[in-house]
Amino acid sequence: MATISWGKPTILIAPTGTAPLNAASTSGAYAWQQLSTPVEDSTNLTGTQGDKTEATIEGGEAEATKFAAATFELAMNVRMALDNNVYRRLPKPFYKATTGNDAYKEYTTNNVAVLLIPEEENAPGFYCPDCSVSVMETYTAADGAMWEITLAPNASTTEKAVQFGQYYAVKKATTETDGTQMWQAVKGPHTT
Repeated sequence: MATISWGKPTILIAPTGTAPLNAASTSGAYAWQQLSTPVEDSTNLTGTQGDKTEATIEGGEAEATKFAAATFELAMNVRMALDNNVYRRLPKPFYKATTGNDAYKEYTTNNVAVLLIPEEENAPGFYCPDCSVSVMETYTAADGAMWEITLAPNASTTEKAVQFGQYYAVKKATTETDGTQMWQAVKGPHTT
């Protein structure tokens, strides 16, 4: 039976450039935060093929063809809801760095890192080290109030925008003082 990357994904968010640990490493920072489970079938990574350029010769035949790099967009909807009488929040990297009563009120203009781990253990997921962020608040009668999240992965001179592979995550034993659950992301097959 094939191991397929479908079903309910775990989506982790961290500051830009936060990389998953190598599977051989057993220690490292718990820098990732889990995004609440998105609305069913709303999580999509779509790619757009880059422009095609052809060098044609007399008669219209292509002597050579090349494509520009593809671009990607990761989109999902997450419901604004109450969990145990507490309003849901997005992970901290989605907000501007503020404290007190202003915390969690203004969305960031900074970029984030994203890791998607499929429901099926060891199925291929993906890591995006640098994504531009767009968060929009929406409402439908069918789904209620939601955050419509769009992330645009950016390539760098040393890393691809979207890196497919096997990933898993481990929860920190304790939560932060504000109740945030932190995760440690690991690249490689889950062997435990």
